[in-house]
Amino acid sequence: MILYTPIDIPLGRVGLLWEAGRRNPFILRIILPGEVQPKKQRSRREPPDGITNPDPDGIAGFMPRAKQLRLAEVIRQIREYGEGRDVVFTLADLDIDLCSPFQRRVLILTFKIPRGKVATYGGLARRLLLPRGARAAGTALAHNPFPLIIPCHRVVRTGGDLGGFGGGIPMKKALLAMEGVTFDERNRVRPEHIL
Repeated sequence: MILYTPIDIPLGRVGLLWEAGRRNPFILRIILPGEVQPKKQRSRREPPDGITNPDPDGIAGFMPRAKQLRLAEVIRQIREYGEGRDVVFTLADLDIDLCSPFQRRVLILTFKIPRGKVATYGGLARRLLLPRGARAAGTALAHNPFPLIIPCHRVVRTGGDLGGFGGGIPMKKALLAMEGVTFDERNRVRPEHIL
């Protein structure tokens, strides 16, 4: 059974798409406030019609107790992160196998970017030994199914320009500012934050 749980944070409503059965990992998608999805990816990126469960405790009979606790922990962490707290997420609950092998490599590298820092698309590509792969890295991040937990907002263009973000540029800037990143007068990330 796949369920959608809305999580309200100060920047808006985040959606958590997850599987209630015994399957692990169980988080299938995180949907940002105001995120617009391409139609070709509807099945993975949008909540299923009519399947909403704002209270995960209401389905306790469908899932093991350990999974209930993990789900409650993920929801708590997303709320705390949205309030500006420093949260240490884990990849263990994310069904990253939904992604292509290349996208998994990009997402795992992005997951390692520390709070208060950013990487560039080109820098990620070079770390993946693809010196001309900035666009490919950007495309992989544009389809990140787990924003916030895998912080694709921490990746910017060369020179500190913000680039794109599924939740919109204002949200990207707000998330970075909440993490301590500062900007110049042209809204570019200051060099001291770029890895």
